[in-house]
Amino acid sequence: TIGKKGVGVSYKECIEIAENYNVTIKFDNISGEAVFHYTDTSGKKHEVWFNTAGSARLRIEIAQSYGINRIAFWRAGMEDPKFWEFIKRPDS
Repeated sequence: TIGKKGVGVSYKECIEIAENYNVTIKFDNISGEAVFHYTDTSGKKHEVWFNTAGSARLRIEIAQSYGINRIAFWRAGMEDPKFWEFIKRPDS
């Protein structure tokens, strides 16, 4: 609910919510995040911000520009599946 404490949802759940409420997901160029708004069946308005593979790529590129060559992330399994397409494993 807008103005209230948020709850964590997965990438998949974000896509499902947007589809269920037939709303358009937009990419915010300033924050580098995806966002959409919807009103639920009880009339509560929601604002959903979430990370996409494109968001993650931007963060990784920024880290690399500062010479950072290692990354970590929180809550593995909730990310955009496309995230793994551009992650490079270090040579063993």
